[in-house]
Amino acid sequence: MRRVRMLSRLFGLNAMAIVSFLLLTLSPIPWLGFVTSALTLGAAWWRNRKSGMGKAVSVRILLVGGLIAQYLPNLQDTNDYSLLATTAMLVMLMMHEGLVQRVVSKARLQFGQLPNFATRTDVHVAPQYVFHANTLMIVLLGVFAVPEFPSWPLVVAAGLLSAGVAALLFDARALLRGNGRAWARFSEALQEYEPTFAVYFSGPPGMVYQVSMWLPYLDRLGKPYVVVLREGAVFNHMLQLTDQPVVVCNTIGNLDQVAVDGLHACFYVNNGMKNSHFVKFRDITHIQLLHGDSDKPPSYNAVTGMYDRVFVAGQAGIDRYHKHGVNIPESKFEIVGRPQVEDIDVTRTHIGDRSNKAVLYAPTWVGFSDTVNYCSLPVAHIFVQKLIERDVTVILRSHPYTGRDSQSLQTLHELEHLLAQDRQRSGRKHVFGSAATEELTIVECFNAADAMISDVSSVVSDFLFSEKPFAITDMVDEQDEFVESFPLARAAYVLRKDMSNADDVLDQLLKTDPLEQTRKEARAYYLGDYPAETYVDAFVAGANKYI
Repeated sequence: MRRVRMLSRLFGLNAMAIVSFLLLTLSPIPWLGFVTSALTLGAAWWRNRKSGMGKAVSVRILLVGGLIAQYLPNLQDTNDYSLLATTAMLVMLMMHEGLVQRVVSKARLQFGQLPNFATRTDVHVAPQYVFHANTLMIVLLGVFAVPEFPSWPLVVAAGLLSAGVAALLFDARALLRGNGRAWARFSEALQEYEPTFAVYFSGPPGMVYQVSMWLPYLDRLGKPYVVVLREGAVFNHMLQLTDQPVVVCNTIGNLDQVAVDGLHACFYVNNGMKNSHFVKFRDITHIQLLHGDSDKPPSYNAVTGMYDRVFVAGQAGIDRYHKHGVNIPESKFEIVGRPQVEDIDVTRTHIGDRSNKAVLYAPTWVGFSDTVNYCSLPVAHIFVQKLIERDVTVILRSHPYTGRDSQSLQTLHELEHLLAQDRQRSGRKHVFGSAATEELTIVECFNAADAMISDVSSVVSDFLFSEKPFAITDMVDEQDEFVESFPLARAAYVLRKDMSNADDVLDQLLKTDPLEQTRKEARAYYLGDYPAETYVDAFVAGANKYI
């Protein structure tokens, strides 16, 4: 099913365009071709209405070819030069949409929220309007073909459109020629702002959470800073997350303008490939924070060794590298706790003494490859049904990337349907969907739960702060070796991949809880041995040493 959907998305429009072309050129009922062409063009426009430059070009050219065929019977062995010119201009415009987009993107500047600095950063007309205009030209081509109108208005419209695109390119060229001066003024204004550190982020929009989780704690340092982005797609989102200056550095050369005097440190939240472009500035202390603590490979990546300092939550974060043969000097590590857990309630009451229990189920996603696929959604219906049979309220919070895998998304919907049915039948207030992922934060989900079931994920390390019981699924089916590969499992109740021990695990999770003391010891090992009341102070003190 997943492959069928993927193929449908990849080739569906192409198939519709081919059918439309054949109906317009070979069918005795051309009106059917006009209908399918309209549907195909509408679908192509709708799918790419927000960022369509250079998209579905072959589809649109096929439609143009089919519509032009409707003019041929009326040419009567004469050349319609207006029609030829219109077709040539329209096809050329569509074929060069990608080029226009690249030229404008290269010229565009993205600066935000820097005091005493203003400059023109973009062209006067967004290139996306070219896509809309080209689509409208195809519509006009079809409209004029049906009643056999003269073609000269089409060449006028195509000429005006071509002139508009040329003006857009000249505008982009003028903007690009002034980029050097704009960057110099930006660097001067940034120097006047006197940032003491930078926050560096490289990644797609879906990964902005990696940096957003750190911004509130970097704000507590009480010093001005600048957010450095390497991709413009996340710029507007970042402006909503901070009131500090934000700049997009598309090239390595742009980074020279950011490394101003007085910039003492730079914090990183992942091991993106472009991070090395800024690490080259050796008069700056480069500090890796990462975006979660877990036993997954990203938490012991050898690339982390290129930074001057590596902040870890607890001793486990150091031992994990050594255990996997990643030799990073001990002097680079600094235990600062994980400040994101500060609002998690610490519960001392034994699970067996609690009534009306609620269990948080927080599965991870399938990952970028099968080697890091720890997602338990394929077997989740087994233990979710058992939780329902035990009169437990379920909080189902999916991973932000669950929707990237169609099978996972379908399974998630089935679980939500199961919970909805039980909520209607029993009155239990299960929480799922947007109520769990948007209306509640992950910390609020932690606090609302008495226990948790999750996978190999940083969510488990964070939940450990609460000292509540939790279970981890062994989706790699390592069984006895699982705790060796993922040491945090020593403080968890491990659900086998085949769920053969589900009843025993749920009894321990919700009744006896024999690992209560083990979890307390693991909490200090993984998250640092700091008092809950002043937990964040460790991070603030550690960061302040370098800025």
